[in-house]
Amino acid sequence: MKNIKIFDLNIGKTVVRFYLMMAVVIIFGFLGQFTLAAILGYILGISFILGVRVGAKDEKATAKRIHKLDFEKREKAIRKVA
Repeated sequence: MKNIKIFDLNIGKTVVRFYLMMAVVIIFGFLGQFTLAAILGYILGISFILGVRVGAKDEKATAKRIHKLDFEKREKAIRKVA
């Protein structure tokens, strides 16, 4: 599962995404692939404007949540039997 946060990107990565977007648009533009340049440029542009950061979820929090759910299921089963 991925953890996606908006407006959580530092200025260095924002600048790198901007130049990556410009490079993709220029390269595909010179190759004559204007549709591909527009689609990839749009995706990269929106990602750097919104500051989208994608990362893995915290494993400890996920493990705690799963353990809590398992405990609640066992608790319901015991109440149901009793």
